Amino acid sequence: MTSPQESPSLLLDDVLIGRLRADLAAAGWSASAIEGMLSPMARAALDRDQFVPAAMELESNAAPAAVLTRLFVLGEAVERSEADSALPQLTVAGAVALGLIRESAATEAAPIRATVSLRPHDEWWVASDLTQVQTGRAPREDYVLGIASASANLESLTLRDSVDSALDLGCGCGILSLGLTRHADRVVATDISERACAFTRFNALLNEAPIDVRQGSFFEPVAGERFDLITTNPPFVITPRAARSTGVLEYRDGGMDRDQLIPWIIRESIGHLAPGGTLQMLANWEVKGEESDWAARPSEWIKRAVEPAVETGQSVNAWLVQRDLLDISQYAEWWIRDGLGAQVTPAEWRAEYRRWIEDFTFAGTRFVGLGSLAIRVGSNTASSGATSTLNLCCEYLPEGKAADAFAVQTALDNLAVPEDWESQPFLCAPDVREVRYFVPGSGNPELIRITQGRAGGRERSVTSAVAALIGVSDGEIAPAQVIPAIAQLLEQDEESVRAEIAGALPELLRSGVLVLV
Repeated sequence: MTSPQESPSLLLDDVLIGRLRADLAAAGWSASAIEGMLSPMARAALDRDQFVPAAMELESNAAPAAVLTRLFVLGEAVERSEADSALPQLTVAGAVALGLIRESAATEAAPIRATVSLRPHDEWWVASDLTQVQTGRAPREDYVLGIASASANLESLTLRDSVDSALDLGCGCGILSLGLTRHADRVVATDISERACAFTRFNALLNEAPIDVRQGSFFEPVAGERFDLITTNPPFVITPRAARSTGVLEYRDGGMDRDQLIPWIIRESIGHLAPGGTLQMLANWEVKGEESDWAARPSEWIKRAVEPAVETGQSVNAWLVQRDLLDISQYAEWWIRDGLGAQVTPAEWRAEYRRWIEDFTFAGTRFVGLGSLAIRVGSNTASSGATSTLNLCCEYLPEGKAADAFAVQTALDNLAVPEDWESQPFLCAPDVREVRYFVPGSGNPELIRITQGRAGGRERSVTSAVAALIGVSDGEIAPAQVIPAIAQLLEQDEESVRAEIAGALPELLRSGVLVLV
């Protein structure tokens, strides 16, 4: 019996990769095909990286798509004859030559296993290193991560407007680069890892995606270049100094002290953005004080990074979202488990855990925030007479669905409330719904909630005055026209109604509840 092996070098052969592409297409091997072959239970288990239910359901299925799933997704051993049938043009010999499969040295008839993880995602096929679940071992230092939840999250957040150029900083297996080719005329992908660049080049060839892959540290391969869009899921894990003596994983540790990689990337990115360009990234940051102080440090990073742009007459919009706030023990457990793997002994676990907690405690860190950041640097405003400024909003959004590209676009476009908002007609978005809660027998609502179908399915409580404005916002009526009537209806003075609406308006605009007409 063969065992899962670490990936050998990938062969970037156009002819063999073309045959692989043809075989995968002929098998109809797609994410929806895999979903259709599995029960809801097996699909849910697969999402949790638990492969046994799927393996049991597919073990007697000889269809090419099932064999490919067992071989490349589940990491199961398959018979050589099955693999040859699933890869008729490439053949097992061709897959071995590409570095996708390793044959047993015992006998040609022995079962074979994949040396890489290969899986359908969206309209692509994406190769990466085998996971810990597939190998049963901790990852190597130059491990190349596949399609993880973080990269999928950033993929959904990424703006999809057509642009001339886009940069995927720290490309890994290239999953974000593939998405950028849909709407960018030119896509550049950089990574310090030789193996990451090899996987990205392989995936670009497999999917016939034009990606310029350059090996080097962060921005070094693109010195002097500017881009309309920069996306990055950087190696931001805060690794204790003492833990670094046992080795670090390239894909998650950028080598800088504590969380200082994030402000450095923000600062460098601003210098690589074309006029009107946007930076979108995932990040984490240490929180030294109370939970409510989470935005203090990252907001200061942003202000310092964009200061030169603002001073030269550019207007900057920045939206910082915290999705999770972990205490230091939760953060340590998450990344120790990721780094040491399932085979770690109790003694090793306790020693590593102690190193992490001691390090965070010494640094005065109580929590770690995790989330996303979008910064748009506008064109120079000096010639138009407009005022250059930084419009920065920091929001903690732990509930509901994660934000998407629509939410990012809406927020960046509406971070500043017009000074003449009272005379501006607003339109209530069609996905907005109002829910009122009543105490039984009462004629007045105890609570009013405004919900959205888009923008992450966000909800918020509003006052009766704000709910009334939302209800009459048909794209023709301005607040100044209805505030007197709302005040009279609610038996409030106009100034208090105006103040309530003014206080709620920034969030209603940047979340897309109300749209400026």
